[in-house]
Amino acid sequence: MSVLFIASHEEWGLGAQLVFGINVVMASAGIVLLLRKKIIQSGKSSFKVRLWEVDLFEVIVLIVCLLIGVFGPLPLGFLPVLVMFAIYWISRKDNYPNLVGIFRMGWLEVMSDSLIRLLRAWPALLAISFISSQALSDYPKQESVQKLAETQSLKEVFNIAFYALVVAPVLEEFLFRGILFRAMKRPFGVGPALVVSGILFGLVHQNVLSFLPLTFLGIILALSYERTGDLRTCILIHAAFNGFMVFSILVGHGF
Repeated sequence: MSVLFIASHEEWGLGAQLVFGINVVMASAGIVLLLRKKIIQSGKSSFKVRLWEVDLFEVIVLIVCLLIGVFGPLPLGFLPVLVMFAIYWISRKDNYPNLVGIFRMGWLEVMSDSLIRLLRAWPALLAISFISSQALSDYPKQESVQKLAETQSLKEVFNIAFYALVVAPVLEEFLFRGILFRAMKRPFGVGPALVVSGILFGLVHQNVLSFLPLTFLGIILALSYERTGDLRTCILIHAAFNGFMVFSILVGHGF
């Protein structure tokens, strides 16, 4: 999904006003949570994502496969990078322990933690999205966003929503956080791995307007994975973000 739904309408109808109000409430809640975190000095898990025995060349090959699949002449998507990683994993399983991480939290704790992490990131996401929408207003919105805003078919709405809420969070989190971020940690270090994996996440959505917000979101997702070691946290944050985008587009354009 694309940038946050804010200040993008020529006419502010009831739906757009409602979405704007919800954004303000969420940003305010995020600021409160950030201040509370600073006061009590908590919310940082001792769990870390376990390092894989991956060298720089292997990481570069994975990145190249990703870029070829997304930007190459054939519409291969994530297939090349997933196939290449499968080859790595099958040939040297011992180098890739805990492929999906270790589930240390129950589902209720994971859902609560995911919501808190998303709200803490919301003020910055909102600010970056607003700046992008103003500075890059000449660029088109993401194709899926335009299609969702214009469609009159319930079936098409359902298909887009299902992909945004289920398929994309699971597939993209497994690829970008579960594979690429973990692979980059040893040769790059944690900080560069956070940034590079976030940039790649923003790039593959192939939209100038949404690049900065989605890059920041990618960094937040990787950081959440690093802090918890639980890929479910990233999947739920991603799904919640996309879910709010779908809600915002439908409500904002529907009233």
